[in-house]
Amino acid sequence: MLTQTTYGLTTEAKTAVMDLLKQASDQLSLPSGLPVAGKKRQGMGQASIGYVQDSINAAKTFPDVPSGQVSAQLMQTKLDTCNDLDELLNIVSPLLLNLLNVRRLHGQDLMVGSNSIKDSIVSSAKNRADLKPVAEQLKKRYARAKKEDAEAKKQEAVVTNTNGTV
Repeated sequence: MLTQTTYGLTTEAKTAVMDLLKQASDQLSLPSGLPVAGKKRQGMGQASIGYVQDSINAAKTFPDVPSGQVSAQLMQTKLDTCNDLDELLNIVSPLLLNLLNVRRLHGQDLMVGSNSIKDSIVSSAKNRADLKPVAEQLKKRYARAKKEDAEAKKQEAVVTNTNGTV
């Protein structure tokens, strides 16, 4: 029943990792309040890095050719930053995906266990008056959680459709 994963996290490990992540976040000094990148503008995937670098090189090699209001120096700085961020993301992304997966597996196990307990309490409450308030509370809480989960999924779908990513 509750066997998808048996991973347990110690308070010490959690605190140590949270401290490291906070330090990393502080060290990066990433700007806040930026708009969320959406699909309205062309994005730069890994395949476009060479194209962008070639464009920058062309602008530097032929400074006499007008390139609009684009600064090759600023573009180079942004490209260097993207490359640096990619290196960080190569470490952070697998960690995030693993954290999310373990959280989801534990959550699924917990829901299976909670549903089993609720069903047993509700069934037993038919013959035991002392269980009726608990059965009603569990049924109400389950219904509220189910409704809140459905609303959260709707909101997630809106964010996904608006921004293209979650």
